Amino acid sequence: VKKGTKLQDLDTFDGSNPEKLSSFLFQCGLMFKSKPRTFKGNRTKIYYALSFLQGTALENFEPAVMAVRDYTLTTPLYLLYWEEFIYELQEHFGPVDAEEDAEEDLEDLKMGTNHCVTKYFISF
Repeated sequence: VKKGTKLQDLDTFDGSNPEKLSSFLFQCGLMFKSKPRTFKGNRTKIYYALSFLQGTALENFEPAVMAVRDYTLTTPLYLLYWEEFIYELQEHFGPVDAEEDAEEDLEDLKMGTNHCVTKYFISF
């Protein structure tokens, strides 16, 4: 990016649409790559991204940020390392993997004490 070129601000992310998370993270990556001197450290990246969160997404991180600021909490990893921050966002606000959820449901499936085998098989 040429010196003096102004990049567009990121779109905000409020957590209401999981499909928008990858776009938000992509925009963050573009900004970081375009200004490597500005975004050299993890914390700079994290707090920059936090400034574009709204709604539920912001509410999820706000208590930890405030507690760290007030020295009442040891800093969580997701406020220290960009990769952990991404993981935290994806865990809470990313798209749901239906196949993985189905596999977990099958692994947790158990026949109740007063159920017959037919009802158990129907639940599959």
